[in-house]
Amino acid sequence: MIKNSSVQVEGQEKVCLDQWVAHYRTYAAKGRSASYIPALGEINVSQLGICIVKPDGTMIKSGDWEIPFTLQSISKVIGFIAACLSRGISYVLERVDVEPTGDAFNSIIRLEIHKPGKPFNPMINAGAITIASLLPGTSVQEKLESLYVLIEKMIEKRPAINEIVFQSEWETAHRNRALAYYLKENGFLESDVEETLEVYLKQCSIEINTE
Repeated sequence: MIKNSSVQVEGQEKVCLDQWVAHYRTYAAKGRSASYIPALGEINVSQLGICIVKPDGTMIKSGDWEIPFTLQSISKVIGFIAACLSRGISYVLERVDVEPTGDAFNSIIRLEIHKPGKPFNPMINAGAITIASLLPGTSVQEKLESLYVLIEKMIEKRPAINEIVFQSEWETAHRNRALAYYLKENGFLESDVEETLEVYLKQCSIEINTE
């Protein structure tokens, strides 16, 4: 009886989730993708998927949950965690702050005004690029491996990079290159500029789905 009730509740939850996705898909379709990265500009903005993990570990999935997408700025959180785990929080915070900023995510103005101030937080590009240089390892692959290991613990599978998205980002990363060279000039990057950018852009191009 209890088992049947549980199945019934899960069925009701799935119906509600399906209705939610159907309703909000119309709003998603009105959005715009990041056209400044050509590969992302081609994405179907009406795609909407969700996967909810309940306390008992069961999952409820709806919509386009199985369609892969790149982590982009979500990866900045993972990079920050990986850097803190390997280098220590105090060491990381000497190079990247955790203060808010009302500027654009790719702005350079705060670095210039507060020169030689460190990036305000790890969620803006200047901070995320600095974090990429702090990841453990002496090569691009070794630094990325620290991210792969952490993500694999979260999703229980080995993540992969969307090479098409990475190449598109690499070819259009003019502002990020400017930020990286500025950071290098002021002593915040611990690795080569181009290698750091490769780590950061590949980090953003890691592909998963909502499950």
